[in-house]
Amino acid sequence: MIDGLVLDASGAFDAAIFVFNDGLTGFAEDDRFTNNTITCGPESLCIFVAGGPRTFIANNQAVAFGAISGLHLQAGVDGTRVLGNTIVAATPSGSSAFGGLRVRDGRGVVVTGNSVLGPWTNSVAPTHLATSRFAFNRLEGARSFGISMSRNAGVLQLMTDDVFQNNQVTSEGFAAVIARQACRNTFVWNSLEGRGGGIGIFFDATTGANVFVGNQTIIVDNGAFDCNGDGVNDPNIITGTALHGMRPDETASGAVKTIHGITVQ
Repeated sequence: MIDGLVLDASGAFDAAIFVFNDGLTGFAEDDRFTNNTITCGPESLCIFVAGGPRTFIANNQAVAFGAISGLHLQAGVDGTRVLGNTIVAATPSGSSAFGGLRVRDGRGVVVTGNSVLGPWTNSVAPTHLATSRFAFNRLEGARSFGISMSRNAGVLQLMTDDVFQNNQVTSEGFAAVIARQACRNTFVWNSLEGRGGGIGIFFDATTGANVFVGNQTIIVDNGAFDCNGDGVNDPNIITGTALHGMRPDETASGAVKTIHGITVQ
């Protein structure tokens, strides 16, 4: 457990907290990081977890000054919980694929009650998750998207059977949420506003069988993906009027970074 520390990574090239589990030589699991105050610099991440299942990250305060990513979890983070953290970009931070909170490669991940504020490229950037839940988060001020799903995922790595519920999401970009490579996810009663393009949620062509329930948002539905492999595209299920055929403004891919021999993805 790391609790109640003041950690300054403003001059670091890796992260204020680094966790690695390769399943062979390192066994980082069930770790707890709570109530820490973190400063993240232009070459660093705030917290980097690579392959640490059931990690618990709660009630931390992180401020980034041009950081590559904020709380960054990848490569097998099943059962991880990220609760009640405040992650602030004091200056523009996060590459195009990352943001204040990057979570990928896991099942049963819970992300609730967090505030991700300021000019991150994306507030939250989830990829390759299943049966996970994002709820009651405040995501505000991202330059591109409040929630950016499956950006730069490489091979097809779907977001499946996840729930996005009661999140308050605003971005300065084209849309509050962009969904890519996404099947059977549920979006219910979120407040969504993309101030740059006026779009609440944009469903890319690589989406299908997602359910949207809500109101007072503009929806773009270009979904045309066969989620169950039966040769027939599975339509998204939209409550309300949806537009079709629009395209978002895309940003360039971010530079790849390696920390202790591990590629940040």
